[in-house]
Amino acid sequence: MKKLRHLAAALAMVVSLGIMVCGCSSGGTGGEPSAPSQTVTISKDKELSVHFIDVGQADCILIQTPDKKNILIDAGNRDDSSLIQKYLKNQQVDTLDLMVLTHPHEDHIGSAANIIKTYSPAQICMPDAMSTSQVFEKTLNAIVESKCELLPAKPGTVLLDTGDVRLEVAAPNSDGYDSLNDYSVVTRLSYGSRSFLLTGDAQEISEKEMLDAGAALKSDVLKVGHHGSTTSTSEAFLKAVSPEFAVISCETGNEYGHPHKEILERLEGAGVTILRTDTQGTVIMRTDGKQLGYETLGSQGGSDGASAGNSAQSASESSSQASDSQQAYVGNKNSKVFHTQECDNNMAEKNKVFFDTRQQAVDAGYSPCSRCNP
Repeated sequence: MKKLRHLAAALAMVVSLGIMVCGCSSGGTGGEPSAPSQTVTISKDKELSVHFIDVGQADCILIQTPDKKNILIDAGNRDDSSLIQKYLKNQQVDTLDLMVLTHPHEDHIGSAANIIKTYSPAQICMPDAMSTSQVFEKTLNAIVESKCELLPAKPGTVLLDTGDVRLEVAAPNSDGYDSLNDYSVVTRLSYGSRSFLLTGDAQEISEKEMLDAGAALKSDVLKVGHHGSTTSTSEAFLKAVSPEFAVISCETGNEYGHPHKEILERLEGAGVTILRTDTQGTVIMRTDGKQLGYETLGSQGGSDGASAGNSAQSASESSSQASDSQQAYVGNKNSKVFHTQECDNNMAEKNKVFFDTRQQAVDAGYSPCSRCNP
């Protein structure tokens, strides 16, 4: 509660300022889904669906429960607002019962302000982790204006319990991490005998804390942490979760090389079926609490035919562009992350935007690289 009060203080400061589904067998694949081993029929009035929306190098997950509750976990990048809202409209979402903003990196809260203003979520859960970015300040402003209920991101907090469907917080377990990623709100969604572990960008530190705390982690579906980076999905954590499916949200040709080869091999070695938004587009998991299946919408299927990461550069970014490659900081137009000049990030030249100062990058809505810590 101490940390929640800190967040409340920060907010006050801002104020002053029936469908057929493929039931698929396990067996790793890093590309297209394996051939279905069976076809299962799930009645619409008993269906829980979890939509891993293709938002490029970002995260956005829609959960729809049998009793018509709508939950959104994360909100993609800043340029993803129209894409996300179009997807929600197609899923007949008029309002949100709950939003979970896992941590204040731009690729997770980028469109949160617009989504909050449009859908007026009744409740929002987020960690007490601060950022100086404009996108974070806009998100806090939107939360204040919405007058929604703010729920603590504390292990054991039950965010939803309908009797059949339960969404519970498993992390963060500490309040003083070096990386914002480790503040990620990790949630476990369960329905009947089926379950999903949704990890944000939680890294090995947070994973170990969950293991040490004896958290209930066993799940049929794992949303792979940190876009498939080697910073997450440790062997011990994967063994504890023991998923049948793993979903990786990332962008084709992203500068980080996500998902990393080591993680793909680790998942494949554990016999996990791998589903990826970069190669298969939006992934929709469906279950009636017993049967479990998935469908994919094809690469960039959740968008208007263009990945969010390839959206046009905003005017503010354009004004920040500089031709002098010797400037102190370099940002990536797609990921909205900035780095030191020395950081080996393998960034394509066409994606580079330069900043004279660190504050200039932050003011433009870019987040610091967790690797080089600019």
